[in-house]
Amino acid sequence: MSGRSLRAALTAVLLLGASFLLLAGCDALLTPTQPSATALPTPPVPTSTSAPQVSTPTIEDSGLIPIIIWLPPQFDPELGTSASELLKARLEAFNLEHPNLAVSYRIKNETGPAGLLDSLSSTSKVAPQALPDLILFSDSELQNAIERSLLYPYPTPIPSSEDTDWFTVAASLSSYQGQTYSQPLAADGLTLVYNAEIIENVPRTWEELVSAGYLLSFPPADPQAAFTLALYLSQGAALREPESGITLQAEALQKVLDLYLQIQNQNRLPSNPTQIDTDRAAWERFLFGARQTVITKASRYLAQKEEGLLAVPLPTEDGGSFTLVNGWGWALTNPDPNKQVAAEELARYLSTAEFAGAWTDAADLLPLRPKALEFWENETDQIIATQLLTNAQPMPPVSVTAVVSPLMRDAAISVLSGEQTPEEAAQSAAEFLQN
Repeated sequence: MSGRSLRAALTAVLLLGASFLLLAGCDALLTPTQPSATALPTPPVPTSTSAPQVSTPTIEDSGLIPIIIWLPPQFDPELGTSASELLKARLEAFNLEHPNLAVSYRIKNETGPAGLLDSLSSTSKVAPQALPDLILFSDSELQNAIERSLLYPYPTPIPSSEDTDWFTVAASLSSYQGQTYSQPLAADGLTLVYNAEIIENVPRTWEELVSAGYLLSFPPADPQAAFTLALYLSQGAALREPESGITLQAEALQKVLDLYLQIQNQNRLPSNPTQIDTDRAAWERFLFGARQTVITKASRYLAQKEEGLLAVPLPTEDGGSFTLVNGWGWALTNPDPNKQVAAEELARYLSTAEFAGAWTDAADLLPLRPKALEFWENETDQIIATQLLTNAQPMPPVSVTAVVSPLMRDAAISVLSGEQTPEEAAQSAAEFLQN
């Protein structure tokens, strides 16, 4: 958005009511007291059986236009971390640069009852005047909100002719059916972490992973089956067919299970692999064990800051770079077109390369803009993040993973526990979806 169009858009916002100040692009002539980004008290979620009790921001009494953000707890500006302080300062800087607007925020659980999605749905039905203007959604919750008609699209796609500084995966994380519903901020993804002090040639292919002989830690019993899912998709295998809907290709899944069995037969998995069901458990086994190789989240690698550990994309059948990522982005949630203009400007302000770079570096997450990595302090981590994001794919939607992930997990457990062969387990999972 050009400076001229932005001033025109913000002028339209100012015509919301006679009680608002008419600035007409002349902010320099006004000297109102500048508010800080404010954490608002969270009102109870409205229900259809009782009148909503909504705390009205006191900033409205001053004639300022409130822009309300909802954030999940891990992104609370009041956490006292380096990342939270950066976000808080950025919100306050936006207030200073836009003296007619006043940004405030509420913290809500990311999922579940009274979480971001449920609260947005309830508020839109019984108290639309209390709707937020911007929500930081995960990509999985973003799709749920879109399908429930709770979000509003951005006017320009990502990337656009004016803004091409995006990794390819950003468009997939932020769009739905050809429209952009999110201004991407950050991502996390799977990676292979290894001890560079003892491993010179890190495995890049499945064959190298088997022949290298290194101990491997990963969570076979992960309910999301993230590693299994990633290896399955890295082959180009499908999870959805136009005619049959959600599906599993038995041959592709069998290859993954064969790989697991080969590694287990070399005594390179723990004696109880079927009991390792979380990323944290796999990481701790690696950290307090032989420290050779582990499949983990990029955020966990970036947070550990230990000497000698490096990360690469997941090993694939052909050695090509691949990983699965999930992300977070800013979504427009207010139906008022004028409020959307201001919220869109704030979303872009919170997603610039300079801010996203510094903030993701502090938050141990991956930025979705290549130029953002220029603001990372560690050059090695810059290279690793670029490798991870260049050919990354988004995690499949929850509507798909809720069906296939349990089947993949059960197949892996049955093979590693000796109950089924890879062929039997893969065929059983595929046939389950055909019935």
